[in-house]
Amino acid sequence: CEKSPQRFEVDYRDWNLSYDAYGGGLEVTDRDAALQVAAEGADTVGKRLAITVTKTYRNVMGGRLLLATPIDGLNVGVSGYTGTRPVGLTEPRRRVGAVSAEYTNESWSLRSELSKQTETDVLQRHVVAGYAEVAYSITRGVQVAGLYSTLDTKLRGASAANLARAPSLLQHDEWGAGFNYWLSDTFVIKTSYHWVDGNRLASPDQPDIRSAVARGTMGRKTHAMFVSSSLSF
Repeated sequence: CEKSPQRFEVDYRDWNLSYDAYGGGLEVTDRDAALQVAAEGADTVGKRLAITVTKTYRNVMGGRLLLATPIDGLNVGVSGYTGTRPVGLTEPRRRVGAVSAEYTNESWSLRSELSKQTETDVLQRHVVAGYAEVAYSITRGVQVAGLYSTLDTKLRGASAANLARAPSLLQHDEWGAGFNYWLSDTFVIKTSYHWVDGNRLASPDQPDIRSAVARGTMGRKTHAMFVSSSLSF
């Protein structure tokens, strides 16, 4: 007798598409000290570095699409926005786009996102960033987790000679391992240890960051431990 061929059928009623759209103004906080030193060089003394800078964008338009698949717990999405920022007589435009995916069930939690940012300011910034996160619940209250994240910045409007002095100021690679203990369904205590390579997000405070680049003593390796708690309602 002949065996009938197997057919794979998808019930499109199991797909669900949701969206968000927004417009108006937006405030973002950027850590720009490393970028300032990378672009200006270590010899520009007497100028205060902006460790964190709040930037206001206007004429902002953005949105997000989230697709829930027939596979229970698997969602994928795209998002992005664009807006302009008044700087003197110019209005550089920022464009950001991202794709993301997540899969969760009773034991596993997997999340990942990749994004790209461009800005038409004097530095001509091009940024690519992403992360991947995995967590596994050993028991109902005990969870282990791992993380990898990366961020790479290009300053196409800056001097190549200045950028070559400390390329680690434009780079960030991070690995993390964590242990979470859930006291209840709404309260968790989190501990994690992180290994960081690069100085884009981990660098000395001003003015030490300039002098470290000038002396060639900038350490690009950072180790950090975090302990935190979270309560949800």
